[in-house]
Amino acid sequence: MKLFFDCERTVSSALWRALSAIIDKKGSLIVTNSREKADLILVDQQRKIGGEYDATRTYVIINIPGTTEKGIEKDKLPANVKLFQFGSVVAEMATLIGKMSAKVIDQPDKEMEGIISHPKKVNHHLKNILVIDDSRKNLIKAAEQLSGKNNLWLANGLEAALEIISKSNLDFYAVLCDLYLPMSPMTLSPQAFKPGQLVPYGMPLIFICSTCPVARIAIVTDISHHNDPISATFDLLSGKTFLLDGTTVKFLHARLDEKGAKDWLWALESLENI
Repeated sequence: MKLFFDCERTVSSALWRALSAIIDKKGSLIVTNSREKADLILVDQQRKIGGEYDATRTYVIINIPGTTEKGIEKDKLPANVKLFQFGSVVAEMATLIGKMSAKVIDQPDKEMEGIISHPKKVNHHLKNILVIDDSRKNLIKAAEQLSGKNNLWLANGLEAALEIISKSNLDFYAVLCDLYLPMSPMTLSPQAFKPGQLVPYGMPLIFICSTCPVARIAIVTDISHHNDPISATFDLLSGKTFLLDGTTVKFLHARLDEKGAKDWLWALESLENI
């Protein structure tokens, strides 16, 4: 099991020393410097869970007076987000880790091989493509289908996407974006921020991309139009192409493979065939 600390350094060091003293050291728990590879993520502020929230991971907010936001309502947090008091965190962590170690964590490392946020080296002869989706399964599918022949960029939330779009200094051939992404704490008060709650960020991202060097963008949703009112409106837009300040825009109901992952190659071809 991999543990990632996103706390003030002295807190991280002290907590790790305390945990190491009481937890079996047979390789069952190691610290990683990669948030993306962690099973268990410790933060000292709720905001640090951020827009990169992943429902397959477990988060622990350590409530430290003077550091952690006030007013966090424990009973309104998602099931995979825990709130532990600083004074009892070691005992509570030991119990939690014991429970997690007793079950199979559904995120084997091999699934994450090849999942990168940006190309190791940009080939200027290839197209730059950004895929934005909070589902690990869908990001893996994007890497399988689109890497190699393109400079592929991956983002699992709003903030990561904005970072890539605004700071890569590249022209993007295409952006393929999920409709719903986890809520970002950006500018929100602690009371307004709800970790894990899905927000239709795909819609404002259309306008953000139109102000950047992005040639085309498709919003690709796999949410049934019977279950979601915004997805239902895609029926009215299906097959239509829009031009927004020079950026081509399309709305697509995703095609899924036999495992339920999005067919990004089909989405890209649909965006190209206008």
